[in-house]
Amino acid sequence: MDREAGPDGSWKPQLQMVFGVLKRGKYFLALMAIFSFSAALVSLVLAEKRYTATATVLPSASSGAPELAFTSRNLSDIGLMLSLQDSGNLLPLYPDILRSRLVARDILRKNFTFHENGNDVTRTLKDHFGMENEDAALIALSKAVSFRVDTESKTLVLQATMNNAELSARVINAYISRLERFNRMERRSCAKEVYDFIEGKLADCRLEMREAEESLMAFREKNRNYDSSTEPDLQKDHRRLIRRVELEKALCLELGKQLKQAVVDVERDTPILNVLDYAGVPERPSWPKPALFLSSITTAGLLLGLIYLGAVESFGMWRAGNDRETVDKLLSELKKDIRAVPFIGERVGSG
Repeated sequence: MDREAGPDGSWKPQLQMVFGVLKRGKYFLALMAIFSFSAALVSLVLAEKRYTATATVLPSASSGAPELAFTSRNLSDIGLMLSLQDSGNLLPLYPDILRSRLVARDILRKNFTFHENGNDVTRTLKDHFGMENEDAALIALSKAVSFRVDTESKTLVLQATMNNAELSARVINAYISRLERFNRMERRSCAKEVYDFIEGKLADCRLEMREAEESLMAFREKNRNYDSSTEPDLQKDHRRLIRRVELEKALCLELGKQLKQAVVDVERDTPILNVLDYAGVPERPSWPKPALFLSSITTAGLLLGLIYLGAVESFGMWRAGNDRETVDKLLSELKKDIRAVPFIGERVGSG
């Protein structure tokens, strides 16, 4: 008795019930599988195809830039040196740049020419999405594209999924062109502004240095005996003018160095985009995938069939139990009624 009540014996009734349900419902399950597979085929034909285009970019800084040296006299060059060294480290920022509203709006408003239904059409993505609200179209675009950094290969991966294969490739290539324009224009303009600022300061410094030199020359011409004079005020004014000239010369020299560094900064401020793979027109749709689509829907149909058979079996067992209780109750009441009849009750009692 103990062995029959063990774990092996406890699963026997359940397994027998499951096999019994499968045996009784095998034709039903076969019909469910055929129906599910047919529905999957119809859905596969009618489902809107999605095509994913992919491009890979390897950003890098301009090559051949000189190393920057600095000494204790030129500590202000450290900031420029750090900014130049960081010019090639923009890879983590590129996905955020591409997702920005500025870039997305330009892509959304750009006209794309592609092949659709046997004809060449030209329209913006806003018109292609069929949305008049630009904010809604921007949300739809953000769902259709993705940008990520591959940490292993240190590359930028761009993907676009559209209902038109040619359009998906053109959208990704447009993003690459927009990123290149960002490097040439937006980032370069910052370095150019720094260059213009330093150049203006250098021009002002040279003007002040010239004025300081002219003041010193005028002082010496007016006071030709300044070298041998013993007047304290005269010597004090002469030393002040000399210090001013030396200070302006040192400042002009430092600004000249900074201007040279700014020229290098302008040249290096535009990272090169090495496009490893431009987006090509995908030949096969990325969604729906036939194997996954058919297998998942067919499996779902079979699971629904099994759940239905299990529910029917459980309901039948529950109903059979309730019916048996009802029959026993009716028989018990019938016996009581029969005993209540005098003649029959005596015979039933004696029997």
